[in-house]
Amino acid sequence: MIFENDDKGKLPDGKEMGRFLAMMQRQIPVQHIMPMERIVSNEDAYVLTKLSNGRYSIKPNITHQGLLYYGNCDFESVKKGLKPRFYQKPEFGEELGHGDFLEYNVLLEQFKLLVETFPLYKLLNEGIEVSPRLTIRIGNPYSLASAYGLKTPFMNLTSDIDVAMFYATHRYNEDTQDFEGVKKGLGIVYTYVLPLQFGLIPGLSTLGKQVFYRTFFNKQFLLSLNINDDFNKNKLVSGFTFRHSQEGADFYGKMFKNGELLIPKDDFLLKKWKSYDKIIFRDALINNLKSNPHDDITENTRILEGRGFTIKEGSPKFVKEDLAGIDLLKIWEELCDDLVASEYVRNSAVDFLEQVPDMEKYKSYFNVNLYYER
Repeated sequence: MIFENDDKGKLPDGKEMGRFLAMMQRQIPVQHIMPMERIVSNEDAYVLTKLSNGRYSIKPNITHQGLLYYGNCDFESVKKGLKPRFYQKPEFGEELGHGDFLEYNVLLEQFKLLVETFPLYKLLNEGIEVSPRLTIRIGNPYSLASAYGLKTPFMNLTSDIDVAMFYATHRYNEDTQDFEGVKKGLGIVYTYVLPLQFGLIPGLSTLGKQVFYRTFFNKQFLLSLNINDDFNKNKLVSGFTFRHSQEGADFYGKMFKNGELLIPKDDFLLKKWKSYDKIIFRDALINNLKSNPHDDITENTRILEGRGFTIKEGSPKFVKEDLAGIDLLKIWEELCDDLVASEYVRNSAVDFLEQVPDMEKYKSYFNVNLYYER
């Protein structure tokens, strides 16, 4: 449900809306806590959490709140319906077709192949052995792809009101990678109620913090939707319109350094990904067939070439030159910052993660020269 007011002058501005959401959050009961889950006092903490598949996530602490949020700066563009970009109609096409989904899925496979070659992701994906009974594996390339702007079936939610309000008061230019504060018109911010234990909420998962910049401050969760789902009509969703103002845009712009904290311009993963613009690697095509076994690789190649892609042999990968100047130790320190153990993880596991760069077994992942000599 979306709440509007015909008298736009009576709507709050962005700054006032943020205060309204904070008051609302204090009133909403917390219903998503698991039976043995402990309340983490530091609201800015990240919780090392075991997932049902045996892997782990670094989850923003939501033990004090019962809502997640989503902000959009252009109410007019979403008032008639809101879907993930994966399901939005092409700009010059009437309906989505096989070619569209083929392109999206192959690019997701290509993104997966790329991130799996980054040393710190590879380390966490393969696993860090804390003890013979405990190996910590972290990382989901498909959720990460959503954070980096690829078309996925996810809505990117956040647990942070201020983050949602930044996106609700600023417009992002994909080409220049700049944010511009919106000063006129209407924006909208959505709340998503967490009505059940977190693991029982259909389609909801944690993106959280991973070893890439865009995950450090956005405090993201993902809601998977189907092609016919409209986020606006979800029974757990409420949308609140507000009027844009100079004061609101400036307030949230200053808080996040005009977006540099959320989507940094010097992001090495984004730079590498953009270097493959209009290139498809054959290994990504092959990987896509594993999920779509009835497809034909020759026909898929023809379709993608018809869409302007060049097919290249092999896989995308980070090479030594790509990592020059990347401070892998600093990224690891950021990953472990404010990290606490969940009730299912021993505190010693967090201490162990902090010490990983000093361990002989893992030190090559933090030294580019050693990594590429292996």
